[in-house]
Amino acid sequence: TTDAPDASTTTENSTTTEASTDTENSTTTDTEATTSESPATTETSTTTTTTTTITEAPTTSQEPTTTETTAAPTTTAAPTTTAAPTTVDGTVVPGVHPDIVKVVDVAGRNPGGDGWKDSYSVGQQCYCATTFDHGIGDIVVDTPAGKRTVREVCEKIGDGPGAAGRPIYNDIQCGNGPANDAGDEDDCPGRVDIGRQGCGHIGPLWDLSGFS
Repeated sequence: TTDAPDASTTTENSTTTEASTDTENSTTTDTEATTSESPATTETSTTTTTTTTITEAPTTSQEPTTTETTAAPTTTAAPTTTAAPTTVDGTVVPGVHPDIVKVVDVAGRNPGGDGWKDSYSVGQQCYCATTFDHGIGDIVVDTPAGKRTVREVCEKIGDGPGAAGRPIYNDIQCGNGPANDAGDEDDCPGRVDIGRQGCGHIGPLWDLSGFS
């Protein structure tokens, strides 16, 4: 005859099963909860880092500063060099030497250049440069000290700095007379260094202040 199982043994077994099942379930639940929280934290920090990088980039665009270097146009000050044309008796005469006081109409001749020279000008002063040919030395002129010969006047004024590179004239006083007795100085009293058109270009007078 087989003995029936003991009631207390059966009850003990079933209790043990239940307890272990409960423990397993609760462990699983805890693990799942932990897993679902971690990804959220990683995503948030990644997004923040990306945003910061994009904001700082535009600072490099400072190119417009280079445009200010283009200050070259200052060099365009050339027009100042252009000398104003000479004014003769209130009329602008282009291409006339600054020493010229007036331009007059004369018969004109083809002058002989340096060989015809009896005077020259430096600014507003006329100097004699003559051999006193054709009787010019003995002609008498008025001065602040009374009558004097042309020779005396020329000696008083002196030779000056020299005629080289300066306007030269046919008569003794830079085109203002008196003329000698040769006749050509009546037709062409003025400049003899620029061709026939210079005959009417009259320069300054002698400075006779030394006679006062």
